[in-house]
Amino acid sequence: MLVGCQATTTDELTRMLAELPGIGVVRLTERDTSLATAQQVQAAGAKSIVLCNNYGSLAAQVKAALALPGVSYAEVGNEPYWEGVPIASFAAEVYNLLVALPAADRARVAVACMAGTSYTPSALLTAQPGLRGLITTLACHPYDAYGTGPLGASGSGTPLKSGGQRYAETHAAWVKATGQEVDVVVPEFGWCTRPYQPFSPPPASLPLVTEQQQHDYIAAAFADYASHPFVKAAVLYHYLGWDQPSTSLNLHNTPPFNGVVHWDYSRKPGWQALADAIRRFAPVPPFAPEKGLRTTTPDGQGTVAVVADSSHVVVALDDGAVRGYVTTELRAA
Repeated sequence: MLVGCQATTTDELTRMLAELPGIGVVRLTERDTSLATAQQVQAAGAKSIVLCNNYGSLAAQVKAALALPGVSYAEVGNEPYWEGVPIASFAAEVYNLLVALPAADRARVAVACMAGTSYTPSALLTAQPGLRGLITTLACHPYDAYGTGPLGASGSGTPLKSGGQRYAETHAAWVKATGQEVDVVVPEFGWCTRPYQPFSPPPASLPLVTEQQQHDYIAAAFADYASHPFVKAAVLYHYLGWDQPSTSLNLHNTPPFNGVVHWDYSRKPGWQALADAIRRFAPVPPFAPEKGLRTTTPDGQGTVAVVADSSHVVVALDDGAVRGYVTTELRAA
């Protein structure tokens, strides 16, 4: 699973890439999508998810996004279910853009769809049945763990839908409706710390959490996502908190307070949760065995001694044993 974060400014992106070596994916939005930023992300060894939410001209925006270097997904729709975009027009526009793309590019288009909203899998397919055989990836923004962590409960004791449950429900609903597997990417999720103030009691508003709670929820959420093979990427929203004391800040507006570093780049505990997830859940590259290479096997580390073919790789283990393996069992040491 690709683990990443979102940056908003060039300075923030530069700091984030430098401070998080090995980051898997960066979400680029209308504020910062350009050839230069895509190249900067690619040069750091990461992939990009590009937000495409120019409703009415999505096809052109997706085509431009997919042409940028190092782009894993074009995210089609930000949160159209909250933005007032009619599902009929959205579904028709998505159908027209997918039909015009080759299959390889269609696989890189993640379409906004989420259980518990007006854009459920069944609603999207009812609006445009032709999407059944075209969509291979869905995009969910599961901000629904309202201050309780991914598996917590509300103050009344009634379990809330967790971030994990919401995206897992979306996946299950799509499979049930279509009989086809689908991948899921999570381009946005997060929790707000001080000085944020909820406009109304959660779950009507996102909650205020402590910095330690933010760390714990981020860690648990990434682990939850990674436990499902259909989740291909998860992106924290976002890196920098614009929480500098100021009378001009709207304390009810969530974006300034989701960051895992403060306005001066001092780190919240959540920074460590993100860094740990990048290391823990990074995809393991395939190992190409050659004689003399060091390798990690199910039985310990050793040195490749013989490569007959991909099904017969002989390894001299450090403990003195000599055993045979198939290539898929081996990893780089």
